[in-house]
Amino acid sequence: MRHLLSFENKRLRKRKDMSKISGILFDFDGTLAELHIDFAKMRQHVAELAGLFLDSPPNPSQSPVLEWIDELAAQMEEVLSREEILEFRSRCHMRLVGLEMKAAERGKLFPFTRGILLGLKKRGVRTAVVTRNCTAAVRKVYPQISQEVDCLLARDDVLRVKPDPEHLLLAVQTLDLKPEQCCMVGDHLLDILAAQKAGMRSAAVHTGRISAAEFTVYQPDYSVPEVQTLIQELSRNKLLDAVPLMEEC
Repeated sequence: MRHLLSFENKRLRKRKDMSKISGILFDFDGTLAELHIDFAKMRQHVAELAGLFLDSPPNPSQSPVLEWIDELAAQMEEVLSREEILEFRSRCHMRLVGLEMKAAERGKLFPFTRGILLGLKKRGVRTAVVTRNCTAAVRKVYPQISQEVDCLLARDDVLRVKPDPEHLLLAVQTLDLKPEQCCMVGDHLLDILAAQKAGMRSAAVHTGRISAAEFTVYQPDYSVPEVQTLIQELSRNKLLDAVPLMEEC
């Protein structure tokens, strides 16, 4: 039986062989912070740039923006030089960073974020932030992150971002832990998929754009309203050492 913290009754089903969690990996946007990134505008910018390099405007894609850029770059390999494709990628990523930084200027941490992270640190539970956002945007919203989180791996820090498990596994390695000792917490389906591929537990939080009902299809190990509830329930069920909720900083 999988561990599941139900969003309906908030009770934890116990599994005897589940070890305690020694490390928690957090997504950033929608999980620890409120950021309103304009993904529609991102797609518009990517389409405009692709139109400059291709003979015709690109077809719409259901893929996330980063994956769509990869798809378009792959199409360009048949007709463009390596240098031209690199220019397309660079210009796309500059546009993305611009929109991410604009969102970061208006962004803010959730009220519980710093108290939870400092509480985990005090109890010796190792923490990481694993995000598809850029480093500069994360640090803009959370200037104290280096002092309060053990590891930050943003898009700029890795070759392949989640849902590729490499993104999570590099964080686990940095924390000097094993995947089975860790839990990935996020507000997006990509977070759950990445955790499952990496062989670690997953926790869905409902503070982003994905509803509790939508998460059920992907069967996260835990599904909770927000991070604060997750930590409380893990602690109550003795999957973590007791984590005191510190005052907001």
